[in-house]
Amino acid sequence: MKTLMRRCAAIVLGLTLGLTAWAGLETVTHIQDLNSSWPLGSDLASTSDDHIRNIKSALKTDFPNFNGTYTSASLPVFAIPSDTNTGMYSVAADDLGFTTGGTLRFDISTSAFIATLPWRGQDGTVGAPAISFSGDTDTGFYHVAANQPGISAGGSRVWSWSTAQAFALDGTAALPSVSFDSDPDTGIYRRAANAISFAAGGSLIADVGTSGIDLQAGTLGIPDGSAGTPAVHFVNDPDTGFYRDTNNQIGIALAGATAGQIAQGTFTITGTGFTAGVTGTAIYSRVGNIVTLYVPQLTGTSNAATFTATGAPAIIQPTRAQQFSVSDAVDNGATQSGTANVRVETSGTLTYLKIENASGWTSSGTKASGPATGQTFTYLMQ
Repeated sequence: MKTLMRRCAAIVLGLTLGLTAWAGLETVTHIQDLNSSWPLGSDLASTSDDHIRNIKSALKTDFPNFNGTYTSASLPVFAIPSDTNTGMYSVAADDLGFTTGGTLRFDISTSAFIATLPWRGQDGTVGAPAISFSGDTDTGFYHVAANQPGISAGGSRVWSWSTAQAFALDGTAALPSVSFDSDPDTGIYRRAANAISFAAGGSLIADVGTSGIDLQAGTLGIPDGSAGTPAVHFVNDPDTGFYRDTNNQIGIALAGATAGQIAQGTFTITGTGFTAGVTGTAIYSRVGNIVTLYVPQLTGTSNAATFTATGAPAIIQPTRAQQFSVSDAVDNGATQSGTANVRVETSGTLTYLKIENASGWTSSGTKASGPATGQTFTYLMQ
């Protein structure tokens, strides 16, 4: 009886096994080929072993460089199966590297991004620059045109370059396009076509254009210069021009040498040959080598046959004596019509002559150098 029961159980078991479904075995090369539902619980143990072998094979294929070394650029731990020297690896602690062809190309650490290849970014636009900021996406760098990078701020171009030029905003006097952090209303801007303008304190100071330089406010200060290097000169003749000779005096330079001065002023002129001091205020101007001298009337009681006047500054002292006719000179109370002369000496002294080259003044009575209104002379310094 027991034997019969055993035989029946074996028959039932065999029939049951014959009716059970088996999953089979997939063909696997990469992880994506694995079926996550297999093996089934009803699969034979030998089939499950084959599934495990498939998993191992896929892992080895897709992670060829998982060998316990994570710092190799030539064998990156995360590599491309068909290109095992290209991928991602650990350069050092907290330092991730990307390699191609076995060479580190891009390095990300806790402090910097470091690349070993040129960066080829998108062109971007003025409103969406290619390199911008997470908190200010319309401010940054972008590609304006061929060979022309640009900088935008607030979606507007503020600066760009070409192979030959740099381009800035026009600006205004209050906000010049080129200014200073600590002084933003002082700098350079474009006020009109073909003109550069200079601003200080938000106000226009000077324009530089095709027609010249126009000073709009303030004064222009220049170095003193010299006869050899005049402060105001000519591009094609740098040793010819104007310079500051001394206080209140302009020098004229020609070929590096002083050719004349520009000056004007007054001095106290003192007459000699009188019983008491006789003085007056003389006025002069010099332009180049031409001097114009106004001499006031010098009059008083004569006590000598000579008559001179002194006090002329060096700037109007001629290199040779020059003589002029004097109108309405007075000797011993009598007017000398057309006979008196005055000679401007090289020392600047004025020598009055009663008759051409002779002194001959009376040593008494009233003596005068000319009319009550004074007299003006013009002479050459040379």
